Amino acid sequence: MASSGPFPLVLEGPWDADPPKQLCNKLQRYFQSPRISGGGECDLKKQTGQHGLLLLFKQEEVRQRVLKRENHELELPGQEKLKLTVRLPPAKNENKISEKPVTTEVKVSGDQDTKHPLERRSAQAEGNSEDARTISSLVVFNNVHHAIREDFLTLLVENISGFSEINGDFTIEILPEAQAAVITFLKTIGKKVKDLKISASTLEMTRTILVEDLPPGVNEIFISLFFENPHNGGGPVTMVQYFPNDNSALVEFETHEVIDTLLTKKLLFNNSPISVYPYYPTLKSALYGKAKPLVKLPDPLTVPMEPYILKFLQKGDQVIDEITSTMERCFCELTWPQPNCEEPEIILSPSDSLVSQGRTKRNTIKTWNQDISKTFSDLMSEYQVNTYKVDPLVWEAIRDSIENEGILTEFDEHQETVIRVGRLEDMQGTELQVKTQIERATQKIGREKQTIKEKLIVCPRRFSILHNKLEETLHKEHKDVEVTYEALTKSICLSGLATDVYKAKSKILEKLQSLVQKYLHIPPQIVQFLQQVNCETFSESLFSADKISAIYEVEGEAILLVGSSPQVLSEAEEHIQKALDYKCIDVVDSEILNDCQWKTLIDSLNKKYSSSSKTMIIEEQNTDTGVKIMIAGCVSPVCESYQLLCEFIEKNTKVQKFVAVISLAVIEYMKVENEQIWHSLRMKKVKIDFKTHVNERGILLSGPKEEVMRGVAMVKKTRNSVHVKKVSIDEPGVKVFSKTKKNCIQGKQNKSLIVLFWLQENGDEGNGGSIDGQKVHCKITLESGILLTVQEGDLTQFSADVVVNAANEDLNHCGGLAAALSEAAGPELQRECSQIVQQQGKISPGSAVVSGAGQLPYQQVIHAVGPRWREEHAQSCVQLLKNAITMSLLIAGFHGHQSIAIPALGSGIFGFPLKDCAEAIVLSIKTKFQDPSNKQSLKMIHLVDSSEERVQAFSEAVRKNFGDLSPGNKSAFGMQSENQDTKLRKEDTCGKVLASIKTTEGLSILLLKGDIQNAETDIIVNSISLDFPLNGALSQAILKKAGPSLQEELNTVRNRIEMKIGSVLLTSGCNLNCIFVLHAVIPPWDEGKGDSQKIMEDIIRECLETPEILSLTTVTFPAIGTGLANFPKAIFAELILSQVFKFSSTRPCKTLKEVRILLHPRDQENIKVMFPFSLENFCGLQKLKQKSVWSMPFRTLFHVVFYILNISWVSVVHVLYSLFFFFLSTASKPHGNFIITQGGNLKCKKIIHVLGHKDIKETVSSVLQECEKMKSKSVSLPAIGTGQAKQDPVVVAKKIIDSVEDFAWKGSAQSVKKVKVVILPELLEVFYDSMKRREASPKMFISLIKHNFALGKKIKSTIFQICGESEENVESTASWIQDLTLKEQESYLSSDELIQNFGEKEFKELNTLQKSLNIIISPRNNFCLQATGLAKDVLKATKTIEDMIRRACLRREEDSKAEQLSHFIQWQYNQNGVFLSFDKITNFYLEKAREEKKNTVDIKIKNKSCTVNFHTNIATDTNGHSFPVQRITKSEDVIPTHWANMKEQNLLLVELKPDQQEYMIVQNNFNKTCSNYYIEKIERIQNKSLWSSYETIRKNMNNQNYRTDNERFLFFGTKADSLLKINNNGFNHNYIRNKYGKKIYFTVSAFFAASDDHSPPDRYGQKFIYYARVLTGDYTRGTYPYFDFPPQKIQNPNVQYDSITDDLQKPNIFVICQEHHSYPEYLITFRK
Repeated sequence: MASSGPFPLVLEGPWDADPPKQLCNKLQRYFQSPRISGGGECDLKKQTGQHGLLLLFKQEEVRQRVLKRENHELELPGQEKLKLTVRLPPAKNENKISEKPVTTEVKVSGDQDTKHPLERRSAQAEGNSEDARTISSLVVFNNVHHAIREDFLTLLVENISGFSEINGDFTIEILPEAQAAVITFLKTIGKKVKDLKISASTLEMTRTILVEDLPPGVNEIFISLFFENPHNGGGPVTMVQYFPNDNSALVEFETHEVIDTLLTKKLLFNNSPISVYPYYPTLKSALYGKAKPLVKLPDPLTVPMEPYILKFLQKGDQVIDEITSTMERCFCELTWPQPNCEEPEIILSPSDSLVSQGRTKRNTIKTWNQDISKTFSDLMSEYQVNTYKVDPLVWEAIRDSIENEGILTEFDEHQETVIRVGRLEDMQGTELQVKTQIERATQKIGREKQTIKEKLIVCPRRFSILHNKLEETLHKEHKDVEVTYEALTKSICLSGLATDVYKAKSKILEKLQSLVQKYLHIPPQIVQFLQQVNCETFSESLFSADKISAIYEVEGEAILLVGSSPQVLSEAEEHIQKALDYKCIDVVDSEILNDCQWKTLIDSLNKKYSSSSKTMIIEEQNTDTGVKIMIAGCVSPVCESYQLLCEFIEKNTKVQKFVAVISLAVIEYMKVENEQIWHSLRMKKVKIDFKTHVNERGILLSGPKEEVMRGVAMVKKTRNSVHVKKVSIDEPGVKVFSKTKKNCIQGKQNKSLIVLFWLQENGDEGNGGSIDGQKVHCKITLESGILLTVQEGDLTQFSADVVVNAANEDLNHCGGLAAALSEAAGPELQRECSQIVQQQGKISPGSAVVSGAGQLPYQQVIHAVGPRWREEHAQSCVQLLKNAITMSLLIAGFHGHQSIAIPALGSGIFGFPLKDCAEAIVLSIKTKFQDPSNKQSLKMIHLVDSSEERVQAFSEAVRKNFGDLSPGNKSAFGMQSENQDTKLRKEDTCGKVLASIKTTEGLSILLLKGDIQNAETDIIVNSISLDFPLNGALSQAILKKAGPSLQEELNTVRNRIEMKIGSVLLTSGCNLNCIFVLHAVIPPWDEGKGDSQKIMEDIIRECLETPEILSLTTVTFPAIGTGLANFPKAIFAELILSQVFKFSSTRPCKTLKEVRILLHPRDQENIKVMFPFSLENFCGLQKLKQKSVWSMPFRTLFHVVFYILNISWVSVVHVLYSLFFFFLSTASKPHGNFIITQGGNLKCKKIIHVLGHKDIKETVSSVLQECEKMKSKSVSLPAIGTGQAKQDPVVVAKKIIDSVEDFAWKGSAQSVKKVKVVILPELLEVFYDSMKRREASPKMFISLIKHNFALGKKIKSTIFQICGESEENVESTASWIQDLTLKEQESYLSSDELIQNFGEKEFKELNTLQKSLNIIISPRNNFCLQATGLAKDVLKATKTIEDMIRRACLRREEDSKAEQLSHFIQWQYNQNGVFLSFDKITNFYLEKAREEKKNTVDIKIKNKSCTVNFHTNIATDTNGHSFPVQRITKSEDVIPTHWANMKEQNLLLVELKPDQQEYMIVQNNFNKTCSNYYIEKIERIQNKSLWSSYETIRKNMNNQNYRTDNERFLFFGTKADSLLKINNNGFNHNYIRNKYGKKIYFTVSAFFAASDDHSPPDRYGQKFIYYARVLTGDYTRGTYPYFDFPPQKIQNPNVQYDSITDDLQKPNIFVICQEHHSYPEYLITFRK
């Protein structure tokens, strides 16, 4: 029975008695690994008291394997290997067994077993069974390619078998030739390694050996005998194969056991050691094991080469590369000889690839020499060298013809041999051809020695005629004659035998003599074409296709036709007329010729038709009328080129079209919302410019005509679809609020509403007083058409093409305007100016230079250097300034700018007087542009400055120097004329406006003078006849500008429809400045007997309807029919005007805005007829006919005439009759109950005609408001209603003055400064009395007028323009904006009687407050000021007004004290020996300083400052003059006898005792209504100064009222903190507030005064009430809101009531306005 475990081993190593657990774990894993340590399952335990560890194995054989290992090592990471020792433990109860420990390593050390694997296998197999010997322990791996390394196979075998190569369990040998590897095992392995596609199988038991290192001289018999000798370990041999070259042999035995014995022997053959290896036929290789023999590579071979083949091969690298690559595959490297080597040899060397990665290709090495020699020889056999014996002349003749890229051809001059080298197939393919050419060339050269040459000079073109027939004839008759033509010498060359050559020459001369010729008459354009083309080639191409034997020759300007016969000439002439043509194109826009696309098109056409032979020419020709494009040549190219060029010109001609848009809001809306349209236009190279100038507002499209015209239609359609609404809000601060809250407003909008808000600024709409946000002081159009404006603005932000900078000589922008412009422009401006000075030097005064604008909003900046002012050289300075301005204008025009901004040049630091500066600048402009015929690019000149003073100087200079202009221009300085909005966009491009009017429906009619072909409009009306459509002068003028395409288009329309009299045909505008042209077939005038007038009316109506259908805005009529049709000019004038008015009144115009009647400047007769028949007069007649205004009888229509500005009085009747017809012609649309007309010959600008006079006050108010809207400064009016209406003059005067007063009170008067009432002498006294009574009006109104305070400043309406895609969206948005802005409005009312005492200082402060804040301060009466506006500004204004009231209160208290003091103290000063009293305030300040015990005090005496010294009583002024002052004490009034002793005090409070009668009287009166209150004390107030003032006033009142019962005892409740003020200063309105305003009120009963509202308890619960003396005097009942006491009598308004009460019968409350009319007699302290 087998013994049971465990089986122990002692393990020792370099550790202490207690090794760490981690180490123990690693040791246990090591001995559990069969592969690493040979161990197996075991446990590791520590031995108590001993150094070693105990290994316990479960199996004995495992322990034995561990013991057999020679060396055990444990590898620890990062440390040296740990040497381990294992041994058996000592037996129990026996002596120790002495065993020598065996030490082995996990990995085999460097010394390897040198035995052959088969030897070791044989030894290891000894003890195996008989069956085991028949099984091979060798395994072969097939398909082992060269990339698989030996170490990889080692790992693979170890993983599969579990054996270790290091431990000698197996060996590997790789056989490269067989792509196999043999593994020798102790036992067989039969498994396939599928993943690597390597198949594994056992290797057969071999019976063959490979014997190497045999000595020389042996043979197969000798070898067989040696290995059959048993002493050598051999046996029976079946076969021997001997390899003498390698000294090796293969020996096959009968059995494989012999091999095992031989492999263990060390054999000597003839005393020479030999090597024996097992050989495996299946592998065709022996297994050498670790002792592989050294491999010897073959020696290099040297092979001679044919020199010419080498030269051929070296001609290109590709052939050598192919040969080298082929040889490398045979393990051979080539060493090529040097070029031009006499005896070239190539060296063939074995390559290193024969031995790669230890895998020797032995079989290949054995046969390498033979294989390489054969391979190289085969390669060289592919190339061949041929030689030919050739004469040098023959070689020169054939050298070019036998050249071949794939063959090397050379000629050896010494041997006269041609050598050809190339590939065998190329050489064989060309050999016959080469031999043939050599033979022919040899024969030819032999003949040439017997031939002659003759030359016959013949023109190439004539030779071309003879060529065909001549060649045929000569070939038949003289076939051996060679005929050639030399173009260089222009001669026919004949070569051949002499007899044949001379005969041929004679034949040619005969043919030349038979040619006929003719001069042609063709257009000069075709002649020009023929002059430029090659006559030879073009003649051939022109006539050869039709087989016409003819040519042409150019002789100067004539064309000579040459042919073989007259018939041929006729055919040739006819052919030229059909084949050649020319076209001309008039180019209007010459800039198109510089377009790169135009040049590309021209180049492409020239290239297309001139590539091989020129068939067309295109030339630009400058003529008097402009540039022409001439196209001449063959018909087809000319027509095609003409069409392409015309299309390009039509498409790309640059035009500008302006679409007027009145509102900036619409422009902005279209700009934002129609981005897709703008993008599409830009993609078509159309430039879009949004014009916002006040005189040019709209959208300007520039670019190709075709695209611009389409764009105009789209823009107009878009513009007409926009819904616009103006929302005007007449509240202060709305504009500021809208700007600050713009983002908020936009953010709160419903995103579904596509709308745009536009806050209308000054000048946003047509006739505003600003341009681009700048304030315009005046503007005027010069005779040359240039707009001159004077504006107040910032030049760093102004809008113009170029600006003039006030520069110095060094262009160093260091101050003034130059510094501001430089800062805004950025550093680029100064840098460029410095470069200008560096290049040109300093700029002299009177000169100017131009530079870029940097970041300024201009295209360029003109730096004008003005003179420094010197009074003694004033005239020279003025001239230099004019030169600088003139130079600036010239530079602006030279650079093509249209607008320029000019400041007051030199008026700053250069010291030029402002008036002279402005005068010189304006005169320079006038001199430069006074000639209307002087064409300039400039359209606008702006005189701009930020200083109002300089702007005013500019305005005065413009008025002074341009006062001789027409009245129409003078209106630019004041109010714009009524019809200014009907002006043309650019008057200078459309014509001069003679007259204009707008119909009631809004259609503008303009009468202009100008050329119809230059008109800029949407539609032009043209008159044509039935037979000759474009034959008249008008049609010819239009056709000349439009171009021939207009005629072609009209012909197309005529062919499409039937044309008759009265027809109106529509074509495009072509090159005209319009979109369409309407061609009307005008009937001839039949003197009114037929239908000609009716047909003309229909034509005009159809021409007016067409722009409405096409959604266009303007149509222009010339005087159609007044030419060839003979229509009377007066008849045409009446027809055109009547039809336009009829059209306007019968149908609303949706798109048509302007109808223009254009008269030719030289058509003076038409102008004379039309101009008196003016639009305005015609309009008046139409209105009179329609009776739209005068439907009532004339006697009931009352005219009241208002003369605006300063005019003298005239009779109303005279005005009505003298201006009746003028009124009819200039009357505008009725404004409510009045109509406004121009002033005509009167000295006023406008007349307001009032219809009816129901309410005079309302009529005058509405007229004053209208005057304010028109910004009139003065207005004159009559005494309305005092005539036929027979109204009371007193009432009329009162109502007129009331209206004017209300107009002023409401703050409406901003522009209107003067109102004149023109009355008849008999009404003078009535109006005078009424105005005298107004003098007694409240102080407030008088003070306001005196101090020129704006009564509620003019509210400038904030106008929102809302644009949207639908009316519903616009309306909802308008409502939303109104609600939003009105919510921000706030109003506050400040009322106080002290307001009426406001002086100049306060009103200036209020004026400043209104200007600085977004508010309106409006007086409501003498005592009230109302602040209205934005809430935050109203709050600020309210605080300021309250502060002003408090200051007024302090002044009033001061005045009161001064008044009291003046009764008993008087300071006086000595003047000329007489003492004069100081005024009350100075008197008060002197006394106050004395009481404060000051030494001195500063005062004023008659506005002179003086210092008073109280010690000396001397006053000294600033000049040192001194004079005495004195203090006078007046006799004091008698104080009440019951008062207590004052003891030199002014104020004393005496507490009364309850038993005093005085106490009981006060108590009883208090308890009448306040018996439930408890009185703590009653004090008597003893104030001498207050009592003195009160007594004085009481006496005066008694005397004034003629009675003594003016005094009452009344109650006054107050709070604790007011007691000291009242005791010292008396009662003041600031202590109370009630429904009667800020007055002093008292009550009859104590109950009302004792309430908590009037007498609030203090913190101790005490309440206070005064029992006071009050001078009620004469009183009346007061009603709310009575802020001032009424006068007692109307006849004497200065005498007012002393007080007011709530009830005359049973008064309970008394109100006084003067604080000294009361005295606080008793103070009652009480509590509940």
